Amino acid sequence: MIFNKILTLSGAALLLYSILYIPMFPKNQGGYFLALIGAVLLLYSLLREKIISKCNKGILKYIRLVLTAGFCFMLITLLAFCLSIAAISSNLSANNTDAVIVLGAGLNGTQVSTVLAKRLDKAVEFYHENPHVMIVVAGGQGEDQIVSEAFAMRKYLVARGVNEDNILLEDRSTSTRENFAFSKIVLDEFFGDRPYTTAYITNDFHCRRAGRFAEMAGLDTYFIPARTPLFAFPAYLAREYLAYVYLMLFGG
Repeated sequence: MIFNKILTLSGAALLLYSILYIPMFPKNQGGYFLALIGAVLLLYSLLREKIISKCNKGILKYIRLVLTAGFCFMLITLLAFCLSIAAISSNLSANNTDAVIVLGAGLNGTQVSTVLAKRLDKAVEFYHENPHVMIVVAGGQGEDQIVSEAFAMRKYLVARGVNEDNILLEDRSTSTRENFAFSKIVLDEFFGDRPYTTAYITNDFHCRRAGRFAEMAGLDTYFIPARTPLFAFPAYLAREYLAYVYLMLFGG
């Protein structure tokens, strides 16, 4: 009885969150993923006895057990992933970084999104503590965008006191993998034969997967996490879980 109530409340909470979130951020797949989980939990809690009674013999029983085990495994790994992200903190060991790469995260017209603003605010904070640092703003222009993410990011930084001479544009990328690959080209051209150290700034939920792409690009780098707005955090975390699973399975 208690277990059933937990399932019902959890499913209802996820569905309610998704109903509120999706209209505001329809492009984030995480909202739909949470809605699906909520619907499955709610339906199972309501039909649990019927499902068990009708699927308790023969092959149907084994199918039910396999599906239940698979769903439970997904929930457990999702929870573990959430806990690992919630505990994340910067692995930057010193403030002698020569350059930071700020990863793009979408625009609202010509303005940076709320999530991207958090990344840029962290870059501004780091710049004022380390005025020598070069900042690479990484993000191209999507088909539905008026300007490139890099252009909007530079405008945001300059308006908050960052010297424009300290900003390097990487405006060709369309993915996190390309963010790092193209940013490395920009940095190699800027520093020439001089060795340089880097860090990257992204939201807390994104740090681990972004680090894999940084390694693929040949960058030995640190991360500086920016906190995600609380209301958006569950959906972004769910989307990141899916993306991380895809990365582990297919390497892309």
